[in-house]
Amino acid sequence: MFGRRRKAKTGSAIGCGFMFTTGLLVCALLVINSMIVRSFLSANLANVDERITQAAQFVLPVLMIFFEFWFFDLITQRRFNADLDEE
Repeated sequence: MFGRRRKAKTGSAIGCGFMFTTGLLVCALLVINSMIVRSFLSANLANVDERITQAAQFVLPVLMIFFEFWFFDLITQRRFNADLDEE
């Protein structure tokens, strides 16, 4: 009667741990994407204006993060929708 009540899981990730993990993931992706963009630009665009390469080195890794999170959401939605269809 006076036992512990269990909280229903909502399925949404909230809290300090989730925000910390997401922050670390974004930092790691920024570093990796920056290295990819820098290696691509230095190999292919050696004779281009320095201002253009600096702008590309700033903008492209951020755009890549948006694409990576979009792709992750797409894959997880398809996986979870497939799991719901099986039940």
